[in-house]
This record gives sequence, structure tokens and C-alpha cells, in this order.
Amino acid sequence: MKHWRHWVRFGVGVALIALLIVQFAEIRSVWTTVLRAHPLPLIGCVVIYFIGVALSCIKWQLLLRAQGIHVSLSHLAPWYLMGSLASALLPSDVGGDVGRGYAAARALGDGTAVWSSVVMERLTGLITLVALASPALMLMPGMLDVPVWLPVSASFVALLATIGIAAALGAPPARLMRSSHRGALVFRQVRDVVVHYRSSAGIVVACLALSVLFHLFNGLSLWLLALSITSDASVAIAFLWPVVGLIGLLPLTPGGLGVREGIITVLLMRVDMSPDQAVAAAIIGRILLLLCSLAGLPTLITTIVNAKASSSDRKGIQSDVGV
Repeated sequence: MKHWRHWVRFGVGVALIALLIVQFAEIRSVWTTVLRAHPLPLIGCVVIYFIGVALSCIKWQLLLRAQGIHVSLSHLAPWYLMGSLASALLPSDVGGDVGRGYAAARALGDGTAVWSSVVMERLTGLITLVALASPALMLMPGMLDVPVWLPVSASFVALLATIGIAAALGAPPARLMRSSHRGALVFRQVRDVVVHYRSSAGIVVACLALSVLFHLFNGLSLWLLALSITSDASVAIAFLWPVVGLIGLLPLTPGGLGVREGIITVLLMRVDMSPDQAVAAAIIGRILLLLCSLAGLPTLITTIVNAKASSSDRKGIQSDVGV
């Protein structure tokens, strides 16, 4: 049943992209714009993608070290790339965390510490993304020609959400700690992870700083993406990234397929790009993401093969002992 849900979500993502093209642009014009895209900014996007991978692996390494696990970046990078590939195929950006966590836990042995580091790495990225969304939204009235109250209100909500997450993790309400609701259970699991790092405040601060740098590079990549389509793309486009990143986290379609393209198209159209240019930029961004994420394919294949071999060995042992 879950496999059918996944394919339905994939179909929804493809349908959203088709609707995007039909509603805002013409297929032939979009394709022509894609083919005419300047390669140098796109090369910059690819470079930034792997810089982001490096920054994330450094974060992960620091968080593992706080748990007493010392592992080189050369080992973490393939696992992270595998997770990035899964994120491009699974619902929301967090789907790949399961894959890299599984591979790392099998290799390093300490599953609890590995999963704690994976959750904390994602949590620091989420907190900084929400925090950066506040100034980004504050810039929107002038950039996007929308009513002032809309982005200001959203900015205020984003700021409160950041403060609320930090406060709740530090001193959660007693009722929340006793609740049996699924959301409360997830919250308590996340808080247990945070507790592990209370004595490693310096490492957490370093990870937050690395997350800020990661998102700033993603903003630069968004600007380069627009620059590949039109040479007069404003550098202010980079400030739109936190909004794109937050909406991309919604678990609606595999890897935010169609959803992220939709928000990128709408935002770029609001900063004076034509519909054809905006849609083309969004599609190029998806193509680049898929191509870059293929760097994790060898590790994914190796992990699947090893898991099947391990499963076969266990069945063979059980058969030998008559279980």
C-alpha cells in the first residue's frame, strides 16, 4: 500500500509541473529557454551543491564526535550523498536522513549515537532556515510588490516559531511530556536527542553557524540559476531561498517535486522574470538536483546489496540451527 502512495505522490508531482507549464508558459518556449541557458552559472550551482554537502558532512562529523564517535569525512560523504539521492526521490527533504542514518549505523555500530547526530544535524538546519526566513520575508514587500502586512505577519510567525522551538526543547510543558499523541511522542524523541548535546554547546553553535553558511550558499545558487536564464537577474533573488527551502520541506511529493518548482516559478515571476524564464529556471534547478544527487548512487547500490546479503546470511544461519 505504501508503494502505491509513493507512486501517487510522484504522479501528483509530475502533474504539478505539467500544470505549471500549461498555466504559465508554453512548452516549446520553455524548452528553448532551457537549451539557451548559460552554462557558467549552472556550473557554479553544481559547485555550490557539493560545497553544501561538505558543510553538512562537517556538521555531522562534529555531532558524531560529541557522541564519542570519530569518523573521517571521506566515510561520511558517501553516506550523505546517498541520503541526498533518497531525498530527491522520497517525500520531503528529510526522507534521505533515514537512508544515510541506516548506512552509518550499520557501519559504525552505535545506532543510538548515529541517529541522534542525524536528527540534530537536521534540526540545526531547520532552526536556521526558519530564522533566516524572517529577514527574507521582511524584504518581500519591496521585492515582490505584495501588501506589507502579509510578509511582515509571516516573518513574525517565523520568528515566534524559532523562539518556540528553542524554548520548548529547553523546557517543554509538562502536559506535552505526558501526552500520548503521536506528535508529542515525536517531540519527546527529538528532545531526548537535544539533551545528548547539552554538554556540547560549542559544537551546537558551530553547527548552527555552518547551517547559516549552507543556506547562504543555497541562496547564491538560486540567484545563479536565475542568472543562467537572464543576465540582469537581481542578486536580491538569493534572499528568497529560505521561503523556497521551507516550502520544499512539505511532505507532499517525492523530493518536493512540482511543489518547489511552483514556488520558484511564482517568486521569480514576481521579480520581473517572464513566465517562460521562471518555469525554465525551476525545471533546470530540478534537473541539476537530480544529476548531482546521482553521485550517491554507487553507495546506495552497495548498501542495498550488503543489506540483502546480510539478510540472506541470517536466514541461512536460522535454517542451519533449525529455527
